[in-house]
Amino acid sequence: MAVGSFMMQMETAQEFDRNISEVPALFFLTWAKLDGDQTVIREFTAQKASGIFFVQGVDLSDNAFVRLYLVFSDRPILVLQGPSSTPSPPIVGAGMVLLELVDPGYSTDKPKKASSARRLGAHAYVDESPGSIQTPDLDLGFIPRYSVQANTVEFVVEGEGQITFDLVDSSGSARGQQSVVVSGHSSSSALIHIPDTLGDADGNVIVAPCVINKSKSIQSIRCGGDDHNDYSRKRRDQIGCRAEKIESTPSEKQRIFGQLPSFEKTH
Repeated sequence: MAVGSFMMQMETAQEFDRNISEVPALFFLTWAKLDGDQTVIREFTAQKASGIFFVQGVDLSDNAFVRLYLVFSDRPILVLQGPSSTPSPPIVGAGMVLLELVDPGYSTDKPKKASSARRLGAHAYVDESPGSIQTPDLDLGFIPRYSVQANTVEFVVEGEGQITFDLVDSSGSARGQQSVVVSGHSSSSALIHIPDTLGDADGNVIVAPCVINKSKSIQSIRCGGDDHNDYSRKRRDQIGCRAEKIESTPSEKQRIFGQLPSFEKTH
């Protein structure tokens, strides 16, 4: 049975220590099942706050890309380019909706003199009319993975909630941190690319993404078919990290996000 109106919402924030000068592109995707006869996409958009912290403050930019996909069991996928604040016409037979957020990588020419961070979010308002539609099988192969490269790794999350990753180097120090929030629908799932290689003045910094917190114990987090704990152990062994305790990320990241605007909750 159709759930009526609901909102899909996702947000992610990345924070890095002052030695990190190069960060890969970001790719974030969330999806939910539909089962109504008709669907209207009332609005979808992206928000971004980012900057490099200096004594003078934060330089903000807004260049994230958002796209929405509707998946059918009997015809090709419908792609909507965003942002859009104009309701779509009624769309018959959609069995799944996907919201995609993409942001380019970036670098700074002032290593060891600045700390970088970015926060991105996207949401979509979806209206379903009563009915019964069979949910199609989901194959994500049709979606371009803009940041698939040697410096990111793909995690799949099932269920709503918030997850926090530390990006741990071979010495056991967290060189950055990334939080991921998915909400809005009981069937929500997400795919997120997390950095496994960063850059500093001396070259590449190989890191192991490690989940240090999740808000709901029932959330499933997998990477390449492995549970996130199994993946993190393998990755730490691969990069030669033998530390039993992870050193937390530097406190200056809080100074950055204290100056970045927070996104208003839209539900």
